[in-house]
Amino acid sequence: MTAIVLAGGRGRRLQASDPSALAGDAERRAAARGLKVLMPVGPGRLLVDVVLARLTEAGVTDVVLVVPPDHADLAAHLAAHPAGGLRTRLAVQPVANGTAGAVAAAAPHVSAAACLVVNGDNVYPVDALAALVAFDGCAMAGFTRASLEHESGFAPERVAAFAIVEHDAGGWLTGIREKPPVEAIAATTRVSMNLWRMDQVMLAACADVAPSPRGELELPDAVMLAVSRGTRVKVVPAAGAVLDLTTAADVAVVTRALAPQETGA
Repeated sequence: MTAIVLAGGRGRRLQASDPSALAGDAERRAAARGLKVLMPVGPGRLLVDVVLARLTEAGVTDVVLVVPPDHADLAAHLAAHPAGGLRTRLAVQPVANGTAGAVAAAAPHVSAAACLVVNGDNVYPVDALAALVAFDGCAMAGFTRASLEHESGFAPERVAAFAIVEHDAGGWLTGIREKPPVEAIAATTRVSMNLWRMDQVMLAACADVAPSPRGELELPDAVMLAVSRGTRVKVVPAAGAVLDLTTAADVAVVTRALAPQETGA
């Protein structure tokens, strides 16, 4: 199983947040650098190390990391700290043109019939990753508001910053609603944390999708384009803590959440 890891985000919200929340010089340097996957999250390990370890535990054997043109420091870290048993390649996204653009940049490196697509700044539960690895077809992980609040510790307003998932009685995706009002999200409403299993048709839709009103190629738009073309996407129920590194304050939260676990867990 191959996984595309979206690791090229510039961390603008991280850089715009209060730097006093960062513990030390290494964290401040990583924030200034802008690549969140290079953020230290414990002694001797970076966020990318944890992301790759979780994917390996879930059964992924091949990873394509989408990176910006200036990625020498990330490449050097991966060369010095190889993830055992995991083949790792880099795909350059020449212009930061959105999440679908990032997937499209990685697509030529994926020859298999299906792959996972994950955020590089999220640490997902291994069970949620493994469920998509084992699924036969296109799918996405659907977390509930209750799970994200109680297990991930997200405030309701933070959950509302994600996208809610609409599906039919059989659990097949019918729509994605970005940033809904908090009151529109019931406890059992499924929420997307950008964890997908895609086939080659869905990957092609990422290259075909039109820019959104803000001028970016958006992954939810690409997914719904594939659905309009006949692709069926199963919303697979998911639970467990998702760690999300968006702001400076999140660095301490993620580091504490990983502290009880063995290195690479």
